[in-house]
Amino acid sequence: ALIVGGLIAYWPARRGWRRGLRAAGPSRIELLSVHRNLGTYVALPSLIVALSGAALAFPSTSRALFDQFGGPRATPLETPAPAFKPARSVDWSNALAAATRAFPDASPRIVVWPRGERGAQIRLRRPGEWHPNGRTRIVFDAATGAATLYENAMAQGAGRRAYNALYPVHAAHVGGRVYDAVVFLTGTGLSVLGVLGVLAFAKRTRPQAPTPERRTVTSDRIKNGSGAQNKESRASDGCNKKAPTP
Repeated sequence: ALIVGGLIAYWPARRGWRRGLRAAGPSRIELLSVHRNLGTYVALPSLIVALSGAALAFPSTSRALFDQFGGPRATPLETPAPAFKPARSVDWSNALAAATRAFPDASPRIVVWPRGERGAQIRLRRPGEWHPNGRTRIVFDAATGAATLYENAMAQGAGRRAYNALYPVHAAHVGGRVYDAVVFLTGTGLSVLGVLGVLAFAKRTRPQAPTPERRTVTSDRIKNGSGAQNKESRASDGCNKKAPTP
């Protein structure tokens, strides 16, 4: 809302962008000019970070929405993996061997211990995945320890791939040093925007002390006004005097 409202407020004075971030002085007008221009520079990356963060804050709702455009696809293992010991003594060596056979080009990132009926999981990252921990996973049955299915992140629907891209975009895990710099400068710019807004507001609400020149001009105006009023009073008194009756 702040980003959209700021752009709407900026539009009538859009020609001022040529001034950039230069301020001719500490006046309120100059502070607002820099605030306005800086806000337009960081608007787009701020919007990207804000929207991706909002989607990640409500994962269930976001996944359901994105999956409307292509959801997850779980497939049985092409090469059956050997069973390993049940939940209380997971043989992670066999589990990792199964993961390696299923995805030879992937690197294991996270292991998830079984809990209740939920089986053990191994998350892997395949080449081309943006997520630093990968979204490819293999699930093992909690009772038997046998591999039951895998999810290949690179073969998911368009909607699920878009959802998986939210975190790396939000946390600047993609784009290399250039995007890192963009996100860093955006965060710094938002901090500066807040400071400029507070300073401009303070200059608006703080009463200005009259300068010696203003005091002189004001006193002269008061004197001139008093003199004019006295002349008008004397003229009015003269008009009100009645002429003597013959």
